[in-house]
Amino acid sequence: MSRGLDTWLVEEVGVAVIAVDPEGVVFRWNREAEHIYGWPATEAVGTRLQDLAIAPADARLAQTVMARVSEGKTWEGDFAVRHRDGSARMVHARIVPVYDPPGELAAMVGFSNDVTEERRLDAERTRNEEELEYLARASAILDSSLDLSVTLQQLAELAVPFLGDGCMVDVRREDGTIERFALAASDESLREGFVGLQRHPIDPGGDHPIARAMRSGEPQLPQQIEGEDRARWASGDEHREDLRRFPGSLAMVAPIRSGDRLHGTLSIALLPGEREFGRREVALVKELARRASTAIENARLYTERTYIAETLQRSLLPTNLPSVEGFDLAAVYRPAVGGTEVGGDFYDVFETCCGSWGVAIADVCGKGVEAAAVTALARHTLRAAALHHSGSADMLETVNDALLRNFRGSQFCTIALGLLESREDSARLALTLGGHPAPFILRAGGDVEAVGRAGALLGVVASPDLNEVEAVLGPGDTLFLYTDGATEAKTRRGRLGAQRLAKILGQCTGQSAMEVVSNVENGIALRRDGEELDDLALLAIRSSPR
Repeated sequence: MSRGLDTWLVEEVGVAVIAVDPEGVVFRWNREAEHIYGWPATEAVGTRLQDLAIAPADARLAQTVMARVSEGKTWEGDFAVRHRDGSARMVHARIVPVYDPPGELAAMVGFSNDVTEERRLDAERTRNEEELEYLARASAILDSSLDLSVTLQQLAELAVPFLGDGCMVDVRREDGTIERFALAASDESLREGFVGLQRHPIDPGGDHPIARAMRSGEPQLPQQIEGEDRARWASGDEHREDLRRFPGSLAMVAPIRSGDRLHGTLSIALLPGEREFGRREVALVKELARRASTAIENARLYTERTYIAETLQRSLLPTNLPSVEGFDLAAVYRPAVGGTEVGGDFYDVFETCCGSWGVAIADVCGKGVEAAAVTALARHTLRAAALHHSGSADMLETVNDALLRNFRGSQFCTIALGLLESREDSARLALTLGGHPAPFILRAGGDVEAVGRAGALLGVVASPDLNEVEAVLGPGDTLFLYTDGATEAKTRRGRLGAQRLAKILGQCTGQSAMEVVSNVENGIALRRDGEELDDLALLAIRSSPR
């Protein structure tokens, strides 16, 4: 091949061709090399390649590559180079050894092309994918709990180390004070610095960026915070000293808000170093704060809803059971786990017009506002009926009529109602079941027997089939009433059922009424497999031993 053709091919090949001798001095430099590296061939030839295009930070890698090629091996990969104007470029290079006829290394020839923009786009795509994955994971974690404290701590931990070296979450209380609710740090010194600052409350009206964000609802961005005098943020000398000793810097404060409601702020801190906090990081912090606001609002609403449900539920149950001469009484109510709806179970003990004591336990269909309305109507109607009727069946018929008038058969409930009358050596029980499971009598000797005859649901049809039966409670006997949350509890062997409930009750012989309901509740809990799916109410009335 003629030298002219060889030169033409090198110039027209479309990639940078650079040849250096074994000492790294350039002796061939084509036009594409001039374009990529910025040096004309007249200046490049005769100069060490490392002095022309290799930044000091990449000198070690360049030496490693040259050593590999000097050993007769080919190297290929991406390499950071320096343009003549000082800008950084990324090239993809293939470097091969060339030998003379005696077999000695004569040159190292590199073929390279500029992939700066291509790699930038690759990095952009990778970064975008990482950010999308991060935000998806953040949403999943923030939605995993409805406990406000847990949510705020998860929020702080989510930010570290992806967004910064440390994170603080502050909340504005109803009285306007600012309280630190959560923090996370990637470095122990930074964590200790956070703890030191936590001793000093932030003045809501002061110049601290967190206070400013709380007041304005606007983010405090890096360009606003950078270079600020930390001393102006302090509430006193000790606070000023802790700010001075703080190892990091506050990079950004983002408000956490839902509409006009400001929940608090999310603050990012950085340790000294080369980590940048630019436009992308600002946008990510804002987006994390936005997603956190939804999770926090849900947690707040759940907390409020739970409080309302618990308050309403308490209003539907007796505040205290009455003191009844000759009897020991105790009850327990447990709502389904995680429920924010008012349950339909209730119990009650009340006096009747004939001098006996009414003991009732009930289960209303459904949950929520409608169930609460049925519960309130059934309980108060039952008490009102007790002032006019002497029989338990008549009282339940009155409840049935009230339910039909108000709900037209769309709502129903079950009630077990017993009338207890104390006698000299025993107690008389008159019991009617309105679709409710039969109660048990735990005899003083340890036997357990079901009592009552099945009757119709209340609130479904007029003139339901209701049958009153009588039983006697001897000294030390216990009447035990329950809702189907007991028998329907799921165990590894299926539903608990009445038979196994009776066995648990049979182990409570000789115990007080409170011990009976506590031990039965514990016995159910030990056998339960999974969470409570239904409310549970238990009522025990023990005839005092003579």
